[in-house]
Amino acid sequence: MGSEVYDVAIIGMGFSGLMVTANLVRYTARPLNILCIDPTATPGLGIAYATTRPEHLLNVRAGNMGAFADDAAGFCAWLQGKSLPEMPTPQCFVSRCLYGAYLGHLWEETLALALRKNCRIVHIRHSATALHREADHYSVTAGDTLNSRNVVLASGNTLNAQAQQTDNIRYTSRPWHYDLATLKTTDSVAIIGSGLTAIDVLFSLKTAGFQGTINLLSRHARFPFEHAAPGAAWPLSRDMLRGDTLSMLLKQLRQQVRLAAERGHSWQQVMDGLRPLTQQLWSDLPTSEQQRFLRCYFGLWNVYRHRMPPQAAALITDMRQCGQLHITAAGVHNIITTETACHIRTSTGAVISTDVVFDCRGINYQKNNTLLESLHQQHLIAAPDNGYGIAVDAQFRAAPGVYALGALTVGSRLEITAVPDLRTAAATVARLIAEAISAACA
Repeated sequence: MGSEVYDVAIIGMGFSGLMVTANLVRYTARPLNILCIDPTATPGLGIAYATTRPEHLLNVRAGNMGAFADDAAGFCAWLQGKSLPEMPTPQCFVSRCLYGAYLGHLWEETLALALRKNCRIVHIRHSATALHREADHYSVTAGDTLNSRNVVLASGNTLNAQAQQTDNIRYTSRPWHYDLATLKTTDSVAIIGSGLTAIDVLFSLKTAGFQGTINLLSRHARFPFEHAAPGAAWPLSRDMLRGDTLSMLLKQLRQQVRLAAERGHSWQQVMDGLRPLTQQLWSDLPTSEQQRFLRCYFGLWNVYRHRMPPQAAALITDMRQCGQLHITAAGVHNIITTETACHIRTSTGAVISTDVVFDCRGINYQKNNTLLESLHQQHLIAAPDNGYGIAVDAQFRAAPGVYALGALTVGSRLEITAVPDLRTAAATVARLIAEAISAACA
């Protein structure tokens, strides 16, 4: 066991972990020892921004993708300094691999600032599997045992926990890593799910010149809605949305949509106006209403809230009109893989045979990884009353000296997985930790 005690250990170095680190270095008034734990080579990318495919697009306009809470336009400013064939505008939906390059730039800037401020950042390329409370710090198992006074949980949640078998040449639950060169252009493929990951697969198939049949299966056969033309968010306040039931809130929200339409505004602008109020509205709902929402309406919320860029909507329309893309409203009962094909038995009893299956069903917010199971068993963390993820307070504190943000906290905060929300959470957590360390050293 190492004797050194770090000031902060950040577990998970996707966007949230990177921005907690960057903000800590910005805010601190004293040298810090920061431990970053993540098996990947490049902090900040996570799954979303590690893609190397230019056709995979952001689903938020570039003008609102700055990584710092006080600089929403920072990404666009960085783009202005690049030599690009075509300079994106703030209204564009740009490639996610370009955004990944921006995050890589921020990591390098953070390391340089840390050096100037005598901060030390250590990146351990290993997964954290356990966390234990000691007398005055926490011990983290990540290959070796490491010690830290504060811990930030930013590891995301279990990706595609519904996957029904391990990846192979005919089935993948990690479609970003699948080698499309192994596909014949006239093969048939099946996509399970209709969210943003499924849209990534459609873009990649198109770019690869795939000409075969695409069967898409989704329980409700709903794609995310398309972003409307740029426009100011419809002004909403808590006084306009009062009540403690979903029915009451939905009735009032529909009234606002009708009023906005009468004045020439889109429902998308109303949803954008709802965003600053979402976490407060969520925390004010009784547990029973939260559980009802997560059980019955979470999928519907996501197709309205997390919308797709116009390029994606156009691609889906083109593929359907030419007869290449076929959409079936059905769940998946099981998948049987043979040497020559995959056979999907749907919830309706039908069997779809195909050459390759892309399983795009995404995150399971109720399934824990090894680290979280360890924390629950020690009663260091708890699930919120609605049963989803980790319970945190208004400052993202899960336990004394332990903070959590991102998908882990969806049950507590609901709206906490997109960059505009994550950058605010990362700044909040970093400022609290920096202030606590300064106070302890005073």
